Amino acid sequence: MVEGHIFIYGEIVSETRKDAKIINQVSLMDVLAQINANKGSDVVYCHIVSNGGDVYEGWAIYAALENLKKSGITLNMIAEGMVASIATIIFCVADFENRSINRYADMLLHNPFGAQKGDSVVMFKYAELLKKEEDKMAAVYAEKSGLPLDEVLAIMKEETYLSAEEAIKKGFASEYSEPIKAVAKLDLNNINNSKMEKKEVQELINASLESPTFWDKVKAMFKPKAMIKQDGTGKELEFPDLQDGDEIKVGDKVNVGGSPANGDFVMPDGVTLKVENGAVTEIVPKEEPAPPAPAETEDMKALKAELKAKDEEMKALKADMKALKEMIETDPGIKAVRESVSPSGMKVGYKPKK
Repeated sequence: MVEGHIFIYGEIVSETRKDAKIINQVSLMDVLAQINANKGSDVVYCHIVSNGGDVYEGWAIYAALENLKKSGITLNMIAEGMVASIATIIFCVADFENRSINRYADMLLHNPFGAQKGDSVVMFKYAELLKKEEDKMAAVYAEKSGLPLDEVLAIMKEETYLSAEEAIKKGFASEYSEPIKAVAKLDLNNINNSKMEKKEVQELINASLESPTFWDKVKAMFKPKAMIKQDGTGKELEFPDLQDGDEIKVGDKVNVGGSPANGDFVMPDGVTLKVENGAVTEIVPKEEPAPPAPAETEDMKALKAELKAKDEEMKALKADMKALKEMIETDPGIKAVRESVSPSGMKVGYKPKK
């Protein structure tokens, strides 16, 4: 029995949008070239590690592999690492018993999404298009896994990650893949530019999928990058558990130069991060300066001057009252009158005789 191998390693993109600087991109043309290189095979193993990509290109690849299967060739799909989004549809092209997953691999199912610009009519039509794609993907998942359609739609809506064990339980794969040999590096450009026979492809197989190093590299392809922030001095702070846009909270891990950070870091917005043993212990808000005193208006100046004048008048009045009191207490005539009249003889309207 003659065996062939197809490799879908990387993002699914259309041929016209491929970036020459990015190696791990796969288009329909790449897959067709590999199908052509495996003519004469009785069994074809399609190895897939992909975070998904262009939905329409993914459906085209699905159709190409389905046609390969209809030609009488046994098609086996092997999920070797992260298989996400439209790549999960491609994985489901094989029959249930011919879909296997490495015990270290994962799957991600979610609703299709995209971006569009335009008025309400354009946006409404785009929403209808996304819904049609959602229904089409859900129908394939339900058919291939045996799950009820409602359950499939719920899984997609929640953007669900499935471990290898969960993928098998849900019916997306039938078993764990057996250790086999895999291509360490496959030059897809070389496949496109020359006719490779099956023997030549087989000669490229030189690395084992059992290798932990291999799987570390595969998972690293899809691991989100840690968030990097610079403090006010330009020092880079790495937050390994956060991604760009996440809010920094007490307890988040922080590294500087690859080692756990320590100390106070004043950020460009004035917020201070207090860090001990590589973890944020306190977030101190920026100290806001006291608001400036309101500018003195002409009315305020006039009022101050008036109050000052009143104050001077009060001081003068107090001085006059003091002088009057002293005069009353020291004037001999007033003193004599006061002494000649007893308090008990005082009556209202009383006037002393002259």
